[in-house]
Amino acid sequence: MNNLDKQNTIQAMQTRQMFAACNMSLATSTLLAALLAVMQWKVVDHEVIFVWFALIVLVTLARIALVVAYRRAEKNTASHVWLVRFRVGVLAAGLVWGAAGFALFPAAYQQQQMFLIFMLTGLTAGGVVSYSADLLSGLVFSTLMIAPLFVRLLLDGDSQSIAMAMAALLYIGFMVMSLRHINRNIHENIALHLEAADREEVVRASEERYRLLLTHSPVGFFHYDLDLVITYCNDRFAEILHSSTEHLAGLDMKRLKDQSVLPSMRRALQGENAYYEGFYRATFSEADGWVAMTSAPARDASGRIVGGITVVQDITERKQAEEVLRNRTSELELHNQTLFRINQHTALPVMLNDLVHQIEALHPSMICAILLMDNDGLHLRHGAAPSLPDFYNQAVDGLPIGEGMGSCGTAAFRGERVVVEDVQKHPFWPPMFRELARQAGVQSCWSQPFKDKDGRVLGTFAIYHQQPALPTEHEIILIGRYANLLQLVVESDRAQTNLHIAATTFESQEGIFITDTDAAIIRVNRAFTDITGYSAGEVIGQNPRLLSSGRQDARFYAAMWEGINNTGKWKGEIWNRRKNGELYPEFLTITAVKDEGGIVTNYICIFNDITASMAAADQIKHLAFYDPLTNLPNRRLLMDRLDQALVSSTRSGNGGALLFIDLDNFKTLNDTLGHDIGDLLLQQVALRLGCCVRGCDTVARLGGDEFVVMLEGLSKQPLEAAAQTEAIGDKIIATLNQPYQLAEHAYHNSPSIGAILFSDHHLSTDELLKHADIAMYQSKKAGRNTLRFFDPEMQETINARAALEVE
Repeated sequence: MNNLDKQNTIQAMQTRQMFAACNMSLATSTLLAALLAVMQWKVVDHEVIFVWFALIVLVTLARIALVVAYRRAEKNTASHVWLVRFRVGVLAAGLVWGAAGFALFPAAYQQQQMFLIFMLTGLTAGGVVSYSADLLSGLVFSTLMIAPLFVRLLLDGDSQSIAMAMAALLYIGFMVMSLRHINRNIHENIALHLEAADREEVVRASEERYRLLLTHSPVGFFHYDLDLVITYCNDRFAEILHSSTEHLAGLDMKRLKDQSVLPSMRRALQGENAYYEGFYRATFSEADGWVAMTSAPARDASGRIVGGITVVQDITERKQAEEVLRNRTSELELHNQTLFRINQHTALPVMLNDLVHQIEALHPSMICAILLMDNDGLHLRHGAAPSLPDFYNQAVDGLPIGEGMGSCGTAAFRGERVVVEDVQKHPFWPPMFRELARQAGVQSCWSQPFKDKDGRVLGTFAIYHQQPALPTEHEIILIGRYANLLQLVVESDRAQTNLHIAATTFESQEGIFITDTDAAIIRVNRAFTDITGYSAGEVIGQNPRLLSSGRQDARFYAAMWEGINNTGKWKGEIWNRRKNGELYPEFLTITAVKDEGGIVTNYICIFNDITASMAAADQIKHLAFYDPLTNLPNRRLLMDRLDQALVSSTRSGNGGALLFIDLDNFKTLNDTLGHDIGDLLLQQVALRLGCCVRGCDTVARLGGDEFVVMLEGLSKQPLEAAAQTEAIGDKIIATLNQPYQLAEHAYHNSPSIGAILFSDHHLSTDELLKHADIAMYQSKKAGRNTLRFFDPEMQETINARAALEVE
């Protein structure tokens, strides 16, 4: 408060004080006026007394009205205005009372004179007291009361009056001095009161701020004495301990079960500032959590330690956040380490085992296990669970997936997380599984399946606890993160395996080349170079048409691309050209590679050089239809061609014939010179027979020393056809009768030939061959080295003989 405000406040208090004292002074002065009027009634003119008293009453009423108005308008009008009005009232009262010193002073009545003097001096003393708050009011009232009396006594002129006048003068001087002293005291008291009020307000405001600070502080405060007894605490401290301030006040800290906080409090009593941070468990409530405490000594005015003050903060959330951050950092480090090990191609079992060890190190209360989906998609196989007993891991290896097959079997079956708080009570765990869990010392199991990008379950990640437990929200997030990491590990391992397989396959014995969508070659394997003769550098960027042999026309390639575009693949045999110009057959497979949107990105072409296989197939075919010794058609091919000849003969009407040839005395040659010499004879006979027939005819070896010649395109006339057949037969006989040189042996041989004509399907192929054979035997009976046609009468004779033998 500045000086001007202070002076205004003092003036207002003075004014208030004087108005407060008016009631008594006005009543007293009125009663004294009435008493004076009565005392002077007999010695002073009645009209003078009446007029004077009337003025006294009027002034008194006016001042009463002024007091009433002040009280009603105290807060609305400035204090100096009311002070002026008060002073005017005092002036009026002083004038009326001072007039009594002249008007009511009896000249001849000493007793009444003394009463008047006593009355006026008494009122002066009373005025000094009543108006001492305002020095001017007191001076005016005192002067106006005594001055007229002083003048009146001087006017009397006698020594007694003059002595009394001097006495009045001294009295008024004393009254003025007293008035000044009282006024100064009042002024000082008011100033002191104001200062005290200001100091009290400052203290009250400070105490209120301190109270609000303690009450609404986000941290807890408590004060304790030298015996470690809490003397005060704020609401926040009580809230931290789940208690009330009333319950905590007076609490002896030495009774606490958890006394980890006491050492820092005792250090404060020794004059030190002490700090404590740790996990605290309350004694008289369920509160527990991380707290940070700062304790300092509390001293009295002399500096003596009288206790301690402790500031308490609940840092549980901060600690949890630090733990989350620390775990997240560790998880990121684990993730990075896993990526590094994936890039190092670490074996999957080693990686899974190390991963479980690291997860359990980050979360000591967890026991982790990994199961992998079997190739059949119906069972889970052991992946990694180093902290579980071997008997348990062996028992769950091969676990069937399905509803109620434990946490992992159910999770893999459903494809979603399964949380079992207590395995001994949950229906997903049948009795056998519960007993395994009991022996392994686990009571809860949370299982999270992890899947590939297509949603197929790859395996499960399980977290066990040794007591019944449910996961927190943070732990659920944690399970998901570790499952995602396992997905990355398993998919990377499978991708690496597939890449290895693909690389091995790519470098297989099959030729492989890959093109882009513009049919430009972008990659070839080593087998491609081995088969075509082109190196990778010579064909990269080239179109595969550089391999074209020219043997397939445009329609062939159009059909091939139509198949690729419609079905995404094509395969078939094709002829291509090597770098050296050699043509070769290959079996080619073309597959279109599409992205996730179904757009073709590449073409993979796989081919085999089938030159050898085709040769082998031809060889097998040749062996199936040709005699390996003479390279002539065998019985199967002969019968096939005979069927075709019969069809052709029926259609054209031309004749045909079969010549059944048997070498005379061939067995004797084998027995005397050996089979190898016999084979040489058969080979030379085959060559000579080929020289005796036309290109449209067939020479076949049935086996042993038996040959068959089939003639086609003979005359439609049977006799002419027979003559043509006979001419060829004679030629054969003449040719086969020529000498043979069999190694160092010169040899002569002759054939026996049976013939039969055919022109339609009246006889089957077997019957024709049988009839030719009969004719050949007729030739042998005729002396060998001759030709005979089939005689039906002879066939009847043979049939009759066969019938007799059966009977």
